[in-house]
Amino acid sequence: GAGILTNNNSGTVILSGNNSGYTGNIYVSANNNNGGVVISNNTALGNAASVTIVSAANPTILFLAAGVSSPVGTTLYAKPSSGASFRTSLENISGGAGTWNGPIVLQGDGSANEVCQFNARDTNSPLTLNGNVTATLADNLVGQFLFSGNSNCLGVMNGTFTVNTNVVFEVSGGALWTLNTSGNTCGYVWIINGKLTLGANNALPVNVPVQIGNNQNVAILDLAGHNQQVGGLTNSQAGAGAASFITNSSVTAATLTYSNIAGFQ
Repeated sequence: GAGILTNNNSGTVILSGNNSGYTGNIYVSANNNNGGVVISNNTALGNAASVTIVSAANPTILFLAAGVSSPVGTTLYAKPSSGASFRTSLENISGGAGTWNGPIVLQGDGSANEVCQFNARDTNSPLTLNGNVTATLADNLVGQFLFSGNSNCLGVMNGTFTVNTNVVFEVSGGALWTLNTSGNTCGYVWIINGKLTLGANNALPVNVPVQIGNNQNVAILDLAGHNQQVGGLTNSQAGAGAASFITNSSVTAATLTYSNIAGFQ
C-alpha cells in the first residue's frame, strides 16, 4: 500500500523483501558517515513513487546490489547539503551491474559546492542511468552533477541531463563513463580524472566550456567516432604525472569544434 518509509538512523538499512505491493515514498537521510539504504533485489522498492536521498550532515548513499534494476516509474530525488563531504550518491555494489531506470531530480538549498554523485563500483558491469536527469533553477542546486567511481570502473548514461547553469557536470575518480545522448545542458563541463567516452554526436552541451584535467591526474575525452562542438576548451596538467588527452578510439573520423569564449583558454 501507500505510505512513507523513512530511515534517519545510523548505519545502513537493507531492503531485501518482496515489496511489490508498496506504492508510497522512501526517504533516506544518514546520521553517520556513508550510511544509507541497500536495494538488494528488483522487488525491494516495490512500486514506490519516489526515493529521496538527503545529505544533511554526512554522505548519504543509495546502493544498488548486483543485478538490481529499479522500477521505471520510481523517481530519484537527490538533495545534498553544502560542501563536498555532505554529498548524496547512487552506487552499484562491486560485483555486478546496477541500473536506475526512472527520472532523477537534483535539488539543493542554494548553497555552494553541493554534490550529487553517481558512483561506479565495478570494472566489468556498469552503473547505468536510463532515466533523464533534471535540475531547474527552482531546484536550487549550486554545485556538481558528478560521475565518479573507482579506477577503471564502468558507468553508462543513457538518459539526457538538463541541469541549470549553476551546475557543473564533472567526471572524476578514475572511472570510465560513457554518455550516449545528445541535447544535454549544464553550466560547465570538467573532466577531472578518468575517461568520458561520447556515444552520440554533440553528447556534451555545444555552448559551454570544457576543461580536461587538473593538477595531478590523467583525464581523457574520447570522441569515439562522434563529432562534438563546445563553447571553449582548456586543460590543466601542472602536477607530476598529470596529463590531459582528447582521443578518438573509433576507426570513424571525428571532429572537435570549439571557439574559446572571452577569458577562457
